[in-house]
Amino acid sequence: MFNQFAKHEDAFRDWRRDGYPGVKAETYQYIDFLSDPADDQAPREGTLWPHQWEAFLRVIYSHEILGKTEIGEKGLLLNIVTGGGKTAAIAALIAWLRVAHGVQKFVRDREGAGADGDAAYVACSADGPSPTLRFAKG
Repeated sequence: MFNQFAKHEDAFRDWRRDGYPGVKAETYQYIDFLSDPADDQAPREGTLWPHQWEAFLRVIYSHEILGKTEIGEKGLLLNIVTGGGKTAAIAALIAWLRVAHGVQKFVRDREGAGADGDAAYVACSADGPSPTLRFAKG
């Protein structure tokens, strides 16, 4: 189950190169807001680190382009190492979900169970303080 995204790498790279076709207008505007004005393939200085930017775009691609038939009903899982900037990644994804998808409720669940209703959630492993990021519409 690790790196289920691997089979989509080539299509994802093409999607980025081609300017993010197929995303909602609000998503495109948010990507543009976070992009470096001189290089739309890189994050704007002071927003996200390159690996956070990559994770952020993979979530968007998975959610808006691949959809639930490809990513599964349970949603997405991002693994980010300790010190890798989980808080910034969470903030960028929550802002995107609010702006582009109108998600207003976010649940932090320490046991990893799903959320009821139309909410995104962050599942945190019970064995440590660092959250495992999991965003899914319940």
